Amino acid sequence: MMKQWFVQQFQQSPSLYAIWLAFCARTQRERLLIMVGLALLLVLGLFYGVWQPAYQAKLDAQQRLTRANGQYQQLLVNAQQIASSKVSEPTFEDRDGTELLQVVNLASSQTQFAADRINFEGQDSLQIWASNVPFARVSAWLNALGEQQVMIDDFQLERVSDGQVNVRITLD
Repeated sequence: MMKQWFVQQFQQSPSLYAIWLAFCARTQRERLLIMVGLALLLVLGLFYGVWQPAYQAKLDAQQRLTRANGQYQQLLVNAQQIASSKVSEPTFEDRDGTELLQVVNLASSQTQFAADRINFEGQDSLQIWASNVPFARVSAWLNALGEQQVMIDDFQLERVSDGQVNVRITLD
């Protein structure tokens, strides 16, 4: 039943049936050449449409793997160098509260940082509050304190508006 339907569809298609009739009208030798030509076209289509793109994808994957392997080896070398080199911890000067206050005042005058309140915490710590100050000024002040090797024990920063912050910091 299916075969009959297929044959009927083939015969009712004017273009396919005309091609088939033209093929049947050829000599045996011409039909063989046409079949060989179609087989050759099929092989070329499979080569350029399937095999060559798959082979190129394989070559690209091999190149990516080689590149990734080189990067991995470089990462291992760098990791070993980092692990073998000891990072020295920053050193901080041990100061009492009054020396720390002098350093804070010097850094504040250099950077035009004005604290709202400064309190002593014990003998060697200072707690400093500043509100609504430009962040750039706070950053410059912290850099100045870092150059003086002052250790920050606690640091809180709150954004008030664009570029303005509130700061609460404990120095040790």
